[in-house]
Amino acid sequence: MARPATIEDLIAFNDEIVALTRAGVPLEAPLLAGGSGTPRRWRRLSQNLAKELEQGVPLSAALDAMGAEVPGPYLAVVKAGIRAGRLPAALEGVSRYARAYSELRRQVGLAALAPLIVFVFAYSLFVASLLWLVPRLRQTFDSLGLNDHGVFRTLDWLGSTLGIWGLVIPVVILLVWLWWSWVSSARQFGQMHGLASLPWLKRVLSSWRTANFTGWLALLIEHSVPLDEGLVLAAEATGDPKLVHSTREVAANVRLGMPLAQALDQSGQAIHPWVRWELAASPDEKRLAAGLLRTSEAFTRKAGRQADLIRLILPAILMVGIGSVAALCVLAVFIPWTNLLQSMGAPSS
Repeated sequence: MARPATIEDLIAFNDEIVALTRAGVPLEAPLLAGGSGTPRRWRRLSQNLAKELEQGVPLSAALDAMGAEVPGPYLAVVKAGIRAGRLPAALEGVSRYARAYSELRRQVGLAALAPLIVFVFAYSLFVASLLWLVPRLRQTFDSLGLNDHGVFRTLDWLGSTLGIWGLVIPVVILLVWLWWSWVSSARQFGQMHGLASLPWLKRVLSSWRTANFTGWLALLIEHSVPLDEGLVLAAEATGDPKLVHSTREVAANVRLGMPLAQALDQSGQAIHPWVRWELAASPDEKRLAAGLLRTSEAFTRKAGRQADLIRLILPAILMVGIGSVAALCVLAVFIPWTNLLQSMGAPSS
């Protein structure tokens, strides 16, 4: 079974199609030739698409025939761009959206790297202390007949059970890293559960999706695509399952003769409230398209500000939290040492 393209595969694949369509060059020959320095998955995607196009299959149908390798939201964007008569602009929007997500993922990973290094260093120091320093300090206390105030009993217990809990933390860190690497790679384009599962990033991705939803919808309405069909296509292009389900219900109700405002109130809860109001209040399609485009630009700026704020604050929060844990680990080892020095320096009774 073919695996979906990763976000990096999709960016490279999409940029190639954008360049060819902008230049007015037929897609078949360049895609079939591929590139000597390109990744193998990208070459395979390009060559499979070229073979379909050589047989006279339309672009959207050719991509659809490639199955799970090409994500559904990407197909929706292609269909929306073809329907609007602006395929290169639509594909460039895909690249912007994908690169923004990839950059946000990279920034979050870099933000967590420095605190993780601090934690690993402190944890390694704590384990080494339990293995070598604590037993020697305990022997010193016992030989001098000094009171350890119960600290060594706790440290001895931690050292004796090190084989049990000592591996848990590294394994958890490894599993979290593998999970992050897998889900944040966005193998299903648009279904960005890796970043969306982090609470402080939900608003950023929500703003990005609203920006893309309104941008695609403005493009479709501007080129006379019916609103009910445009709502579904624009939602599918974002890859948000809740938004897709909501717009499908709205479109179905509109086709049954329900007023748009009523359909939005009844089934459009997944659509941003401002966008719902804009859809219901705009008097004509021209003004609606212009308003949605302005809304898209506003949410794009909002998402950028939110992402910048995260890049500034997240490293500090992680450093303080992990640094505090590291400090406690270090203090747990050196408190007995200070007790030893105080006991040895105290006057004998």
